[in-house]
Amino acid sequence: MSAGSNFRKAVEREVPLQIVGAINAYCALLAERAMSAAAMRVYGAIRREGTQQAVIAEMHTRADLYDVLNYHAFEAKLDKLFAKRKNQ
Repeated sequence: MSAGSNFRKAVEREVPLQIVGAINAYCALLAERAMSAAAMRVYGAIRREGTQQAVIAEMHTRADLYDVLNYHAFEAKLDKLFAKRKNQ
C-alpha cells in the first residue's frame, strides 16, 4: 500500500498522525521549534545584556546535558575502542 493510500485511510478514520513515522516526525519538528525558541532567548539575552546570566536558570548544566546524551557511556565506549587499538 502506498504512503498516499495510508494517509487517505488514516484521514478517513480521523487519525492522520497514526501513519508510521508521522508522530516521530511531528515530535522532532516540535522539539526543533522549541530548541530554536530557546536559542533565540539566549542569543537575545547575550545581545541585549552582553552576558547569558539572565537565562542561566533555563539552561541545562553540563552534567545534566551529559546525562541526557548518555555521554559518559559513549566516552567509556570510545576509551575501550582506543585501548583495543593501542594494544594491537
